[in-house]
Amino acid sequence: MLGRAVYEDPFVLEEADRRVFGLPRRPSRLEVARRMRAYLEEEVLKGTPPWTVLRHMLNLFRGRPKGRLWRRLLGEGRSLEALDRALRLMEEEVGEEGKQEKPGPKGQAEAAPGLAREGV
Repeated sequence: MLGRAVYEDPFVLEEADRRVFGLPRRPSRLEVARRMRAYLEEEVLKGTPPWTVLRHMLNLFRGRPKGRLWRRLLGEGRSLEALDRALRLMEEEVGEEGKQEKPGPKGQAEAAPGLAREGV
């Protein structure tokens, strides 16, 4: 079920896009979120309920730092304002350029900042 995998983690095919299509760089998650914000603003002006768009953005930061908070903010707020709050949070987390480090293997817990992980 490739479609389900991509819906659950929109960046699961990032490396495949590079190899198959020769893309030098894919937009970062933060860049995608900013583009979706502009799209949502247009849709709201047309009368589209924000949740119609926002629900498809819930997993954009899945497995990333603050990803669960992103999901919660969008899910509870269900508005353009909620997306703005979530975007500000993620901009603080990943920086203005939207660059993030590659995550470790799935299921590997991250150590809290400043704490060494013992036995790993």
